[in-house]
Amino acid sequence: MNINRPKLSAFALSGTAVLALAACGSSGSSPAASSGSASSSTTVSNSGSTTVSGTSYSGKGFTTTLPTGWKDKTAATTSAYVPKGTVAADFGSPSGGDVEVDQVSQSDYPTPDSIITTLKSAYSASNVSSDQSFSLGGDSGSEFTFNSTVKGTQFKVELGTVGHNSSGYVIVLLDTPDTFAASQSGLQSILSSWKWTS
Repeated sequence: MNINRPKLSAFALSGTAVLALAACGSSGSSPAASSGSASSSTTVSNSGSTTVSGTSYSGKGFTTTLPTGWKDKTAATTSAYVPKGTVAADFGSPSGGDVEVDQVSQSDYPTPDSIITTLKSAYSASNVSSDQSFSLGGDSGSEFTFNSTVKGTQFKVELGTVGHNSSGYVIVLLDTPDTFAASQSGLQSILSSWKWTS
């Protein structure tokens, strides 16, 4: 099932980046998706401890492996979740879930505290988890999950932020609650095989 996903947009408010929920199909100019490339099926070992079978993907500044059945949708994605950002990658899970990776300058990406505060107070997010730390290619980041209802459809979302060199990355997994766990497992494979190239 492919879902008509809502867009999660970060915007500057009083100099602080915050997260807002907006409906799909938002207008306005957004940076075009960066070019990435997927190659044929392969098995990749990450530091000798994790093996991920799937398709190798090379994006601007990183490589990763898409699990078997996942699709590269980057070229078709025209708007980033994060204004002032560029879509670094957009992947579709076999269940119809979506993982988008947006790249922004570090000064423009949202802090977890600002995201959580905004979600709870202004955008009716429920079951917002506490911050969890994670590692992406050796860099530390923060992630959390929450539930949301947009246009009558329930979604479960995992959102992470991480800084690398002079860029910030916002990683968003969006899926329906009944297939979220399968998409989340695929996201973990993508993150575990992630390597920075710059």
